Amino acid sequence: MLTPSPLARLRARRARRSTVGSDRLLYRVRRQFLLLGLLATTIALVDIVRIDTMVSLPAYLVSVAALFVWLPVLYLRAERWTWLDLIGPVLVTTLGAASGEYDWAFGVMYGSLFLHMTFGSSWRAARNTLLYIVAYELAVIATEGAETVAGGLVSHVIGVVVVTYLVRTIAAIVRRHEDHRRRDEALTSASSALLTATDAQDVARIALDGVAKLLPADAAAPEDHRITLWRHRHGVLEMTAIAGTEIATVSLPLEALPEDLQAAYFSGAVVRLEPARMAALKAAMGVVDPFTHGVSVPLRDGDELAGLLFVATPSRLDDDIVSAFERFMHEVSLADILVRRQALLLGVVENSADGILLVGRGDVIEFASASLTTIAGRPAESLVGRPFGELIFRSDDGVPVAVRGLDDATGLSGALYAGDTENPREVELVVNTLGRDAVVVNVRDVTERRRLEEEVTYRAFHDPVTGLANRALFSDRLAHALARAERDDSKVAVALIDLDEFKAVNDVHGHSAGDQLLVETAQRLTRTLRRSDTCARFGGDEFAVLMEDVSDEVEVTVVLSRVVEAIRRPFLVGEQEVSVSASVGVRIGDTRDDADGLVGDADVAMYVAKGDGKNKLVRFQDGMRMAALDRLRVRSELQTAIEDGQLLMHYQPIVDLASGDVAAFEALVRWEHPTRGLVPPDEFIPVAEDTGLILPLGRWVLRESCRQLAAWRREGVVGEGTRVCVNLSAHQLLAPTIFVDVTEALDDAGLSASQLCLEVTETALVGEPERAGAVLTALSEMGIEVAIDDFGTGYSSFAYLQRFPVQVIKVDRSFVSRVAEGPEQAALAHAIVKLAH
Repeated sequence: MLTPSPLARLRARRARRSTVGSDRLLYRVRRQFLLLGLLATTIALVDIVRIDTMVSLPAYLVSVAALFVWLPVLYLRAERWTWLDLIGPVLVTTLGAASGEYDWAFGVMYGSLFLHMTFGSSWRAARNTLLYIVAYELAVIATEGAETVAGGLVSHVIGVVVVTYLVRTIAAIVRRHEDHRRRDEALTSASSALLTATDAQDVARIALDGVAKLLPADAAAPEDHRITLWRHRHGVLEMTAIAGTEIATVSLPLEALPEDLQAAYFSGAVVRLEPARMAALKAAMGVVDPFTHGVSVPLRDGDELAGLLFVATPSRLDDDIVSAFERFMHEVSLADILVRRQALLLGVVENSADGILLVGRGDVIEFASASLTTIAGRPAESLVGRPFGELIFRSDDGVPVAVRGLDDATGLSGALYAGDTENPREVELVVNTLGRDAVVVNVRDVTERRRLEEEVTYRAFHDPVTGLANRALFSDRLAHALARAERDDSKVAVALIDLDEFKAVNDVHGHSAGDQLLVETAQRLTRTLRRSDTCARFGGDEFAVLMEDVSDEVEVTVVLSRVVEAIRRPFLVGEQEVSVSASVGVRIGDTRDDADGLVGDADVAMYVAKGDGKNKLVRFQDGMRMAALDRLRVRSELQTAIEDGQLLMHYQPIVDLASGDVAAFEALVRWEHPTRGLVPPDEFIPVAEDTGLILPLGRWVLRESCRQLAAWRREGVVGEGTRVCVNLSAHQLLAPTIFVDVTEALDDAGLSASQLCLEVTETALVGEPERAGAVLTALSEMGIEVAIDDFGTGYSSFAYLQRFPVQVIKVDRSFVSRVAEGPEQAALAHAIVKLAH
């Protein structure tokens, strides 16, 4: 505990003594009693001519003059100079003795007594009463003799006591009134200050100052009280503010308090602590101080105990003061709740991504939240006091246009911007009116949202690899083009472009190289087409072109022929040149056509171009649609054929010319159509290749061929060394299930791997040679024989013989069918066989 210095104690005493002098009503009462005393002294001076018993005129005059001086000094200094009390009785005695008649002391005595009784404590009043009785009786003895004292003593004592009681009662009433007035003024001042509090610390400071002003004069000095504010958190009281004497305790668990105090605190009532309970509390807190009384007043937050005000004093406080504490702390509780909610609201406002403005009269900004610093490009506080139009503006083709005010900002269409005109932020405003003089404006920065929306919109309608329009945007533009064509009586052309050999580039050089090729293709298309044409990528290596307002077929042919030539030129992919070509199908339409039909017809023409040798432009003809429909019909029927068992196998024997024995059988699939009869493979195998049905078809052929060979072996039709040869398509060879399919087919039939020969064409190897080589090597290591079919018609034929594990070469029929027609044909076939060996 800190001990105040002597100088501080002296200043406190002076302040305490001057407190009463500042009480206005008591001051006026004393002034009236002063005038009464002066009047009595004046009468004594005027009536000097009527005194026949004058003993000493000089002494009488000196006494009267001294009274004229003493009374004002008593009025001004009685609170500070208590020794002034002794002068009054002396002057009364002297005045009576000098006049020779004790009655002349009566008037000045009561005039002095009235003023005396308004000062000091009850003990001081009793002492002064006794002094004046003694002084008056001394005057009686000096003028009449001692024998006359007993006769008037009783009546005189009664008179003085009654006067003293009446004056003391009047002074007490006046003091209580002044105390009430002073407390009311203190409460009013503190309550007004609470209205200006900005945070919880401010509320605590005002609360301590206000409570200190409510204390009585004898406890107003800092060393005469201790005022503390405690915040209740999870069963612990934590001290948040202190005034008066210091203590070391800053937290106090409620469970450490006596049980009756715990219950009293949680009840929300005002608690008085008399000496016994005060001692128990100080013991729990570990505090040593001279204070023997205490009062705690709760701070409430609804029905919850938010905290406590605790006032410790050396004496018991009046009930009026405690009642004032209670009233004041109710207002403190409300102010505390208010500032905390305001702090929470301000925190929400300051941390909001939206800028928040309070705009007053004349569209002047009165408040700007911190987030406006980013939006406005300058400190938010610099906006306060500035016109709203300095912050918000519009843009007219990139030129900033000033906004005059809120009405202008919210009443016109178009985007709004804020901040620096060189780096504007696009914003949205939400305006809410607060009365007649202010509005709240939420300034929402939508710059990033707009950018994301534009990006999402762009991605929704553009290809991510090439940046061209995608299918959705192409379809939309085609619909609009057809609508304009109907209005203008013009024509449109739709072309579909497919890159030939693109898969080989992807497989050999990687997908990044393939993407690079697609980007370069898109650039060539954009440069070659007309500016009014729309180029799109539908996916994979398929592009589409929309040509509007075409005059005739020649114009379309010229433009698309340039496209074919542009794509035919070599591409530089990484450090290597690659060449691809384009198969283009085009459909010219008019107002009678619909968008889906035009795209479908162009697609049909493109497939015709690919089937007709690729690298060419084909215009859609009516018969092509029927061919496409036939193709779709074949696909559907082939799916049914595989599922319903319409397929059957034919086996072509392979004869050993030296022995004449059948060495193997080649499996050939046929389709027994329910209405068309036997369908040759060249009519349905290409459809199966293009549609993906080749995988289930090839899986069935492999199983059926192995089963049949096993059945013939059991029946003794063929020998143990006879093999079955099955063709594998490129899709089958590179399928992830190839090993499972082969293994299951052999296991189900009970054949060994050496009894199976798998035939692949050279074209199946060129797509992904590395992967194909790895698969063939693994199959060969299983014991399966590998054969190259149609040898001599593919790419780098003899190079494949060195790279792949090939045991059998089937020379293409074009080399051996005419060996008997002349020596040249026979020599060529002989050379191929020699080179193969």
